[in-house]
Formats: sequence, structure tokens, C-alpha cells
Amino acid sequence: MRSKIFVYTFLILLIVFLGGCIGSDNSEPLNEGDQDNEFWYYFEQGNMYLQNGQYQDAINKYNEAISIDSTEHPEVWAYRGSAYYALGMYSEAALNYEKGLELGYEDLETRKYHAYSVYGTALFGTGSYEDAINLFENVLIEDPDDPSIWSYLGYSLHEIGNYEDAIRSLEKAIDLNSNKHDDFNSNTYENYYYIGSSYYHLNDEESALNYFNKAIEINPQAEDAVDFRDYLLNK
Repeated sequence: MRSKIFVYTFLILLIVFLGGCIGSDNSEPLNEGDQDNEFWYYFEQGNMYLQNGQYQDAINKYNEAISIDSTEHPEVWAYRGSAYYALGMYSEAALNYEKGLELGYEDLETRKYHAYSVYGTALFGTGSYEDAINLFENVLIEDPDDPSIWSYLGYSLHEIGNYEDAIRSLEKAIDLNSNKHDDFNSNTYENYYYIGSSYYHLNDEESALNYFNKAIEINPQAEDAVDFRDYLLNK
């Protein structure tokens, strides 16, 4: 369930993020032999493809730019990370975001997507939830009011069995988003479902049932929550 939601939701957010970061194509015509001109030509071409949803083509252009200059323009690593992210290639995305940050591209949104990428690698079995937790917690030092970060911190804590902290994180996300009219995150059923699951693992079945019912109120088609609720009612 969560893997599909993760891919779909963050692809939407990534498109919004990129729309704010990438301007129109202002690249100069390619002037071979002028390295600075060549770099910016390929970089802007990559941006154009990225904005148009042609992610592999964007990666190819960023590869050309990086082959010309791999250190002076760290944003190219972050943008290539975004192209990998959009393709669901979370390990590659995480490595590229990390490289951009290492080279000095200290952009908060890039740090967030680095954390989401590491979470994605854990979700699909190739990474560490502990690493994702550390990154989410570091982001929250700078932006403590982002309900998305609190939600995915909560999911990560749930996955490693830290149920009490998972509940606190997810309730924080719900509280932060309670006054927002937002399709994403903290008022959606996933948060209630994972709070319910956390209470179940803490042997508090009454609280678990309460939160599964809240999840089902939001999304009556949420099979996981319905199955868990029916299991508890029929014990």
C-alpha cells in the first residue's frame, strides 16, 4: 500500500518543487570548446527535459554537464537526483542529492528530498530506516512545521518498532495539518492507520481500533485498515 502512495504523492510534490526551481530555457547555443558555455547548455537542456517529464533525457544531459564540470555547480547533482527520483530510482537519487549537498548546495528542499530518497530505498528493501530517521530529524531542526516530514519520520519509526515515538510523530503531523486544506499527508488515512498499528503492537487494542476507524472514515476503501479493524472486532 504505502509504496504506491509514496511514489505517487512525492512525484506530485517533486513536480511542484521543480516548477519553483527551474526557469525557462535560457541556454545559449552550444559553442564547442567553451567549457563554461558547454556546461550551461547541457544543464539547461537537462532542466528543460526534467520540467517536461522526460526524466531519462534529463539524466543524459546532466551526465554531459557533469562530465564537463563535476564540482563547481553542485545544483546539477541535485537536479539529476530529482530526475532519478521521478523514475523511482531512489538509491541513485539519494547518492546524487548527497553529492550536491556535499559540494555545498545547501537547499532545504534538496535536504528533504534526500531524506525521502533514503526512505524510499528502505521502503523497497535496499536502504536503512535508521538513516532516513536521522535525515528527517535533521530537517526538522530547520523546519519543525512540515507535516510531511513528521509523517515519514513516524512511518520510519514504526518500521523499526519504535511505536511510542511513531505515535508522537504521526500525531504531530496530524496536528500541524489540521488547519490546512491539503490533499497530502497528515489528514489522510495512512497516518491514522499507522497510529492504529502502533497501538496494536503496544497491546492497546482499544486505541488501535479507534484509529483504524478514523482511517476508514477518511478512506472507506482502505483495505489494510478494514482488515485490521475486522480482525480486532472478531477476535
